Amino acid sequence: MIKSICRITAAAVMTLSMTSVMYAKHESNNFATLSSSIPRVSGQAVVNYVKGTEGWVSQVRVLGLPDGIYLFAVRLNAGVLQPICNFEVEGAGSGGCSDQDAVLSGFNQAVIIDLDGNVVVASGTFERRGTNREK
Repeated sequence: MIKSICRITAAAVMTLSMTSVMYAKHESNNFATLSSSIPRVSGQAVVNYVKGTEGWVSQVRVLGLPDGIYLFAVRLNAGVLQPICNFEVEGAGSGGCSDQDAVLSGFNQAVIIDLDGNVVVASGTFERRGTNREK
């Protein structure tokens, strides 16, 4: 029985190690601190281009939001909003979402939109942190 458990654990560790190596090769780390005119609303957004997968990994986490449905988007350099993902907030005031399917090119701002009123409730400018990192 113990040998079985050890084999499963070793396989799980190997899978996790391979996944982290695959995602360790970034061409860009883009981080935005979100702020709002609504008291107590704050958050963070990260959008990274992952070398090897030729794709983008995006995620956002926001605190202090009123109940509702929200859209996380990035503002492209041309000024157009590119939707990333939606999330719902109920009671706790916090929410977030992530996506690995967006196709992005030239963006500068993270935006949180309240879909009930189609109003921007939080935003932040992306800053690049590191380039061409490989572990």
